[in-house]
Amino acid sequence: MTTPPHDDEPPRLGEPPVWGGDAIDGPGWSGLLAYTGLVLGAGALLFALFAPIGTRGPAGIVWIAMFGALAIGVGVPGAARHRRLGGGRLGVRTGWLGAALGALAMLLMIYAYVAVLLMGGDGLPVLPAWEAPAEPLPDNVITALA
Repeated sequence: MTTPPHDDEPPRLGEPPVWGGDAIDGPGWSGLLAYTGLVLGAGALLFALFAPIGTRGPAGIVWIAMFGALAIGVGVPGAARHRRLGGGRLGVRTGWLGAALGALAMLLMIYAYVAVLLMGGDGLPVLPAWEAPAEPLPDNVITALA
């Protein structure tokens, strides 16, 4: 068994640096995860509400749903870590709010997939941004994923 290096001697080759225990698992890190989940969830919800899905096809719906899933995947662990490490209630609520916004964006994308792609916008009400344009685009206009 080797002894850890003293403060005055440099770290040995092949050994990880020691920062003082669980430096990456502190309340600051978990708060960052929680707030990142909130930003991702809010962004995914904004894209879900205002992105022109009718012209993009299934790829646009999948990307927005993936951002919602990422908000859940970052917000829930951030909130759980923040609570476990004794962080403030605001960080815990922020993580759960980000996860909820991500879940709402995913639910909206499931509805958009059914309403826009499977039913063609007929029969189910859709948001104005989701509707496909009534007239085709001119030949000189290039759209991504169209």
